[in-house]
Amino acid sequence: MRPGLLRNSARVLFAIVFASMILSKLYFTENSFYARLDFVAKSLFYSSRFHLAFVGIAVIAYFIPQIKLPRITPAKSLFINIVLLFFYILTLYSLIMTQGLREDYFTDQNSPLKRDLLQEATDRDRFIAHSTGYPDGVPYTNSLEGLEYSNSAGFKYFEVDTQKTSDGHWVGMHDWEDWAQDTKYAGTIPPTFADFKSHKINGRFTPLDIETIRSWFLAHPDKRLITDKVNEPVEYAKSFPEKNRYAMELFDEDSLTEARKNDIDALISWSVFKDMPPYDSISQLKELKVDKIAMSRLQIKGRKRFLLQARNAGIKVYLFNIEDIHKSFCEEMGYAYGMYIGTWNFNQPDINCH
Repeated sequence: MRPGLLRNSARVLFAIVFASMILSKLYFTENSFYARLDFVAKSLFYSSRFHLAFVGIAVIAYFIPQIKLPRITPAKSLFINIVLLFFYILTLYSLIMTQGLREDYFTDQNSPLKRDLLQEATDRDRFIAHSTGYPDGVPYTNSLEGLEYSNSAGFKYFEVDTQKTSDGHWVGMHDWEDWAQDTKYAGTIPPTFADFKSHKINGRFTPLDIETIRSWFLAHPDKRLITDKVNEPVEYAKSFPEKNRYAMELFDEDSLTEARKNDIDALISWSVFKDMPPYDSISQLKELKVDKIAMSRLQIKGRKRFLLQARNAGIKVYLFNIEDIHKSFCEEMGYAYGMYIGTWNFNQPDINCH
C-alpha cells in the first residue's frame, strides 16, 4: 500500500516534468539545456504545490507504520493520477496566461515598452551595415562598393566578415564556398591572397583586404568597423593597430578576456551565453564586462525576459538574420537596441508600425 502511494506520487511528478519538457520544446527556438531546466523548475514550483500534500502523506505513511491509510486500488490510483494531472495542466495554463511563466517565457510578440520610433529610426548608433551593406541590393559582398554605398546612406557602423587566405592574409569574406561561387573561382579554398584579390565578387564588386579596410576607416574618422568571423583579437590588432576604430564580435570567453586585456572593444556572440542559466545570465555578463551582444532575431522567442533585463542593465543587443527590415524594426526592436541590416533610409525612415 505505502510503496504504491509513493509510486503514484513519483509517476505524477514524472508526468509534470515530462509535460514541462514538451511545452519547452514547443515554445523554445533555442535548444538550450539550461533554459529548459529552468523552465521545468519553474513549472514544478508554480504548478505542483498542490501535489506536495499528496507527497507528504505518502512519505509520512511510509516511515510511520502506525498510520493506517485506506487501501488504494488500481482504479483509485488511476483516478488520483488523472485528477492530479488535470489540476496540474489547469494550473500551469492559468499561470502561463496570467503571471510567472508568461512573464518569463511567453511574453506577447509586441514589446511592452513604450518606444520613440522616430528617435530610434534616425539614431545611427542602432544600425550596423551588414557585410558592408547591400550595393544594388546584393547581400554579403564585403566589398569596397558596399562600404561606399552604406557610407552614402549615412551608416556609422560597418560590419566586415573577416577570414584568412591560405597564406595568412586577413580579407573581407563571409563563406569561402559562397565566395567561390560568386567569383567563379575553381581552385582550392581558401585561396591564396593573390587569387582572392584577382577575383571580383559577382564580376563587379571590389574585394577587401585588411590594408584596404584599414585605409578606408582611417580616411573616414567618423565611421567604425565591426568585425565578424575572426576570433583572434590580438592577431587581428597586429594588422589594424588603431584599436579605437573598431569593435570585434568574439565567440568565446577566452577571446573576450584577451581583447579586454589588450584594450580591444568587443561585442560577444549569442553563442557565448546561450547556455547560461536564464536566472543568472545578466550577472554573469556583467562579470565579463559585456556591454554589447550580437544575437539572431530567431532567438528572441523564449528569451524576452532576458532581453528586457539586458536593456535595463545597459547591455546593447544587436539583432541579425533580419529578413523583413520593417517587420523586425516594428515588432522586434522593442527587445533589442539595434540591428544588422543591408540598407536603411535615415532621413525618411518607414516607421508606420500599425
